[in-house]
Amino acid sequence: MRHYETLRYYETVFALKPTLNEEEVKKKVEQVKGFIEQKGGEILYEEDWGMKTLAYPINKFNNARYYLLQFKTQNPQLANELDFQLKIDEDVIRWLNFQIKESGVKKNA
Repeated sequence: MRHYETLRYYETVFALKPTLNEEEVKKKVEQVKGFIEQKGGEILYEEDWGMKTLAYPINKFNNARYYLLQFKTQNPQLANELDFQLKIDEDVIRWLNFQIKESGVKKNA
């Protein structure tokens, strides 16, 4: 078992193709959450932002389904691994991972 030093908090926002149906969206979100948990992360907050109009077309899409996840981990490589995982996923058209302070974590209602 690896020994990790510091607990880090992250926020990930990703945009899914608008052609996915509700079941496919749920499956994709569960897949991303499962990846985070498999790599030692713990999901703290999640929020479905729904369908949003893009400021400019991305891969010929004018809309995308946005989703927010906040998680904590002691695995210093998790953010990079998640970044790569989202990059190779054809259903994800945009994503952003960034580290946040613990005070920035939202609470699930």
